[in-house]
Amino acid sequence: MDASVLINFLHIGQVLLLSRLPDLEPLIPDEVIGEVRLPEQQAELLKAIEAGDLTRICITDPAILDTFADLRDTLGKGEAACLAIAQHNAGIVVACDEKGAFLRMATERLGEDRVLGTADILLRCIRAELISVAGADAAKGLLSTRKFRMPFVTFQDLVDAQPSRGPDDIK
Repeated sequence: MDASVLINFLHIGQVLLLSRLPDLEPLIPDEVIGEVRLPEQQAELLKAIEAGDLTRICITDPAILDTFADLRDTLGKGEAACLAIAQHNAGIVVACDEKGAFLRMATERLGEDRVLGTADILLRCIRAELISVAGADAAKGLLSTRKFRMPFVTFQDLVDAQPSRGPDDIK
């Protein structure tokens, strides 16, 4: 999980939703933890890690470290760590809201179905009945005050447009 998504969930006070999704195990690379800079968010993040709600990971595999080093020429530390880890682990999906170079590289290396954003995760939370559409819309509104915009009016539009296909449903 990259800092872009993680910080959004910290902003809305819902970081624990990430651990409650049955088909998502939130792995947080050390590089991403270092990108969470607000003291209250850092404390909330570390508390969730200590409680076992989020899993902190350190890149030690030489192949992943090589990929990470290559990606650092183009991407930030957190994005590079997430993409390197996912590239070497077929079952891992990257949670990141970055567009541009990151999204292009992630799609090339992983495929479209292995990249999730904040909206995708909130939609999964709605489908898992962990949050209501109104709750997700409130989160969307709060994030918009922090300059994070989602290109739809309400999560109900996504629920109606993308019927659930079960636990393997990525988007």
